[in-house]
Amino acid sequence: MTDQMDFSELKPLIRPRIVAIADIGFYGQAKDSPDGNFKIAWGEASDYSDKGLYVLLKNGVVAAMVPGKYPLEAVVANNGIFVVHDRTNKQALAHTVITYNHSGQELFRQAFRRLPAASWISPDGKFFAVQTANGLKGGAIFVLFDVEQGREIYRVKDTWCKDVVFSGNCVQIDGKTITMDKLK
Repeated sequence: MTDQMDFSELKPLIRPRIVAIADIGFYGQAKDSPDGNFKIAWGEASDYSDKGLYVLLKNGVVAAMVPGKYPLEAVVANNGIFVVHDRTNKQALAHTVITYNHSGQELFRQAFRRLPAASWISPDGKFFAVQTANGLKGGAIFVLFDVEQGREIYRVKDTWCKDVVFSGNCVQIDGKTITMDKLK
């Protein structure tokens, strides 16, 4: 989708947690990158055949758009890497995590049989974490991903993490510090 449109013609209306682009019938929730230069928005767009759309803005200008089925949430790093949670089937208690670079190119994806409860991304976009809700056949899980390697590096079952802070090559999960080098 990124290569098919001249984004410079789109004029988004931007508010702290909402983005609307009348030209394509898009209205969605939004989150900022830690430094505030990027914003990722997710919602429905009436001009696209898929049910949803994820829109990445850089300094208020549309940088990338990727389609989704049923957008749930997204997070973005200071370098524009963004992670989306898409509910590919509205009836199922499941979702897919998809990671994209700053131009909307997919890096990797992973399916979950649970819905997301929270997600975090490191400021440099190298790592992200997902906390799921309980599933039909099991409790909540916490998963940590390495974006550069495109894979899961840490998983804890039947847990509920409330606070995740990334700092350099470490992640602090509810006060417990883990060095990423030990997980790779």
